Amino acid sequence: MPNPGASRKPPPRASRPARKTRGRTRPAGVGKLGDPQHSKSGEAQHASDSLRVMSLGQRIRECRGARGLTLQQVADVFGINRASVSDWEHNKTRPDLDRIVDLARLLGSSTDYLLTGRQGNSSDPGWPFPDIDPARWAILPERIKGRIEGRLLAQLEEWEENNLKSTASTKAA
Repeated sequence: MPNPGASRKPPPRASRPARKTRGRTRPAGVGKLGDPQHSKSGEAQHASDSLRVMSLGQRIRECRGARGLTLQQVADVFGINRASVSDWEHNKTRPDLDRIVDLARLLGSSTDYLLTGRQGNSSDPGWPFPDIDPARWAILPERIKGRIEGRLLAQLEEWEENNLKSTASTKAA
C-alpha cells in the first residue's frame, strides 16, 4: 500500500506543452512574429536574416576594410578616438552629417551609398536616371532607345502643358 503522505511526480512529457497567448493557444514551437524560428538543421533563423540589408555601420566597416584603413587611421583624420569609429561601425552612434561627406571621401564612397546603400552613378553626373545604370542603357538597341525617348518626350510635353495651365490659373486668381 502506497504511503498517502508521499508526493507523486507527474510523468515526464515527451514534448513541450502548448503556450497560452491572450486566450488562444499556440502549438509548441510556433513563435510569434520576430521570435526565432528553426530551420531543418535546427539553427535559429529570423525573417530579417534572408534580406541581408546592410546598416550604415556595416557599410562604413566594409568601405574602410576595402581601403585598408584601420580604426585609428580613420579616427586620426577626424580628431577622435578609435572607439568612436568603432561605435559607428557597431551602430551604437552615428557620425555627424558634416562628417558623413568627409567620411565618404576618405572611404572612396558616395554619401548616397553610406546612408542608403544604393550605388550612385558618380561616373556621369549628368546622367538623369539615378536608378538606371548608364551601361544598361548603352547596350539597348537603338529602336528600343527611340521608343523610350518618345515616351519620355510625350510625358514631358504633357507635364509642361498641365503645369502651364495650373500656373496660368493661379496668376489669374
